[in-house]
Amino acid sequence: MERRRHPRYPVEYVLSLLAERSHGQGVVQDLSITGCRARSPIGITKGVSVGLLIDVPRYDNPLHVDMAIIRWAKEQEFGMEFINMAPENQQRLQDIIRANETNRPV
Repeated sequence: MERRRHPRYPVEYVLSLLAERSHGQGVVQDLSITGCRARSPIGITKGVSVGLLIDVPRYDNPLHVDMAIIRWAKEQEFGMEFINMAPENQQRLQDIIRANETNRPV
């Protein structure tokens, strides 16, 4: 079994994503410091670059990921690696991860 470098925590955050040929809504199902797993009814393909807005309830503004790469996709679920985000959003992501550390990693 493959061991992840960073633990993933179960969450349920609304996701807006923008790809070159599509955009839509989804739900982040688990989150780590380097990526997430999500589901969405829009068609997503492995290798596609996307921009993300993740609505975290305790924040007034969504977490903005400038670029993420789809690393796997199966039906309506897909996994993404965060490639580029502004330093303030990286700090917010670290804060979100710390807040979710009481959840059991998946």
